[in-house]
Amino acid sequence: MTVIGLRPTIPVERPDAMRELRAFYVDVLGFRVLTESGSVLRLAGPADPRFRLDFQRTDGGGATPRGVQLTVDVLDLDRAHAELVRRGATIVRPLATEGLRRSFAVVDPAGLLVEVVSEDPARVFGGSPVLRRLTDLVAPCAVRAAVWLGVVELLAAGATPAPELAERTGSHPDALGRLLRHLVGCGVLVEDPAGVFALSDVGRLLREEASASRVDWLMPEGISTRMDQAVLAVVHSIRTGEAVYPRLFGRSFWKDLASEPDLGEGFNAMMGGTTATVAPRIAACYDWSAVAQVVDVGGGDGTLLIELLRAHPHLLGTLVDLPHTATAARANLARAGVGDRCVVVPGSFFDPLPSGADVYVLSNVLHDWDDLEAERILRRCAEAAGRRGRVLVYDLPLDAPVEPELTTRLDLAMLALFAGRLRTGQELARLAATVGLAPASTQVVAGVAQLTEFTAASPA
Repeated sequence: MTVIGLRPTIPVERPDAMRELRAFYVDVLGFRVLTESGSVLRLAGPADPRFRLDFQRTDGGGATPRGVQLTVDVLDLDRAHAELVRRGATIVRPLATEGLRRSFAVVDPAGLLVEVVSEDPARVFGGSPVLRRLTDLVAPCAVRAAVWLGVVELLAAGATPAPELAERTGSHPDALGRLLRHLVGCGVLVEDPAGVFALSDVGRLLREEASASRVDWLMPEGISTRMDQAVLAVVHSIRTGEAVYPRLFGRSFWKDLASEPDLGEGFNAMMGGTTATVAPRIAACYDWSAVAQVVDVGGGDGTLLIELLRAHPHLLGTLVDLPHTATAARANLARAGVGDRCVVVPGSFFDPLPSGADVYVLSNVLHDWDDLEAERILRRCAEAAGRRGRVLVYDLPLDAPVEPELTTRLDLAMLALFAGRLRTGQELARLAATVGLAPASTQVVAGVAQLTEFTAASPA
């Protein structure tokens, strides 16, 4: 962490400065009040309650000017101090050490007094908070446990005392209490003085995930747990470039799904929940008016094709996926009332595909495969589409305009699970060119993902 660029534009010497700060950070930005008085305002961040802001009114004694002081923690105090000196900032209290605490005070460009502090992580229990968050497995496991046990679901209905939660979840009272206290420390739950627990703003996000079917990724039994174990063993993939999943479970990810129906059903449910959030946008952002027949290649449980057929009543559809998935898709399409406009073809996208359709869709497929296999899939689509058809590829590009941690995290997971990879837009275009396809258009979906239309390249 570096010095945080907070710029509340209020005169901090005003008597009502604390009230103005509260209005800015709490009412506007959504920070949560931890402690409040006439001279102190301590806040927890809206996204991560472990991020704290500490405002304190100063009386102007000594070298410290009168006003409101904000305290922030930094990792590299010496670098921050040197940079502020280089920029000519007003240092009102020099760099000093007091026990484990080192600090200095500076006036920021808005006139706010900022105390910049750091503690020696090697001498403080638990080490560096930033490193702890990056390497700790306890918090993710605790969150999963709360979901598995039904704690999140129960608290979504209202604040509940710990003994009642233990009884209703069939948990050991003391052990559950320890879990709840850790989740309070992580900012997932809040506890009142009477020992009654409730969801925090962060905890409510888990409930929203459950409503969107994405909480399946956190469930203890099934494919999500195996996926987590593969990611934990990613060092093997880093050393070899190979998927670690077969090394752990004796067969590839896809063979695992085909061999154990429960695993396949769980994965289809997870992917269906993810697809449901973007399917309406794919149906809306592409011009389907001139399309009569669409083939969803590797279409999973049918979520995307159902949306396309509902949104565009003139469309006819074909879904191609492995037999165990095709069976579930056929049932879902029938339940959705579009089964009479769709044919489900059990099969592999490495084999010849039904030919002659107008559009072949690959949604979140190619990132599961290395370049050689992805090329084979694209080749089958190009063969089936011919000179007149089109191939639509929906995926999250590696160079998406989001925090790099989001795309690189998925990229590493693809490596561990399948030896797959995310690709930039240019990398996808180069891969498509090897099978005679050229990009005709690209649309951004949900601000980050890409829907790229490929057509047969013009003869040289």
